[in-house]
Amino acid sequence: MELEELRARLKPFCEARYPSPIEIQEVITMPGHAGFAYGFRVACAGQVDSWFIRLPPPGVNWVGTADVLRQVAVLNALDGTDVPHCSVKWSGEDEQWFGSPYFVVPWLEGDVMRLGAEDWGSSLSAEQVHEFGRQAMSSLAAVHKVDVSKVPYLGDPVPFADDVTRWDRFYAKAAEPERLKDVPTVRQRLLDTVPQNAPVGIFHGDFQTANLFASK
Repeated sequence: MELEELRARLKPFCEARYPSPIEIQEVITMPGHAGFAYGFRVACAGQVDSWFIRLPPPGVNWVGTADVLRQVAVLNALDGTDVPHCSVKWSGEDEQWFGSPYFVVPWLEGDVMRLGAEDWGSSLSAEQVHEFGRQAMSSLAAVHKVDVSKVPYLGDPVPFADDVTRWDRFYAKAAEPERLKDVPTVRQRLLDTVPQNAPVGIFHGDFQTANLFASK
């Protein structure tokens, strides 16, 4: 969505949620790998609130990673836990506002963790990087402990064996099969050692530094 169109859509959306008059300020595309995510500010009654809005990509089915309401379900389930996250302020599937489902959370100051030689994370000390890693791993462990009954929107848990074999179709299309020569062995070992009666939780499907938000 073009920024001017988004600004025009945000005005009635915010007017329905704020006392009048309001002004929409600084509508920008957010950095990182957030897809169709934008930041905007709302000036009202002498104060300015900063928000982040997430929309699904246009022209795709709203399923899987394009289903932003899945993210809403998980974020809501994280409220009251030790997992650092943004609580959802507004969300919905009503297309009257943006032509798609959406959710809005506070706009945090910081950036995704970038650790390349030319990135801001390269200036961190070894102790700071270690502490970031500790916080990240602790948060991931806490995510795994969230009761799945809090997120019925996600559907039934995927059986362990199915989660292994679903990668077969990707392996069959590998552009560099030599780099994946150990896949059949690993696949079979996983299937042979599927745990029985293991606890079931939720997990982050793409847990990497580019998807982790940080500040100094």
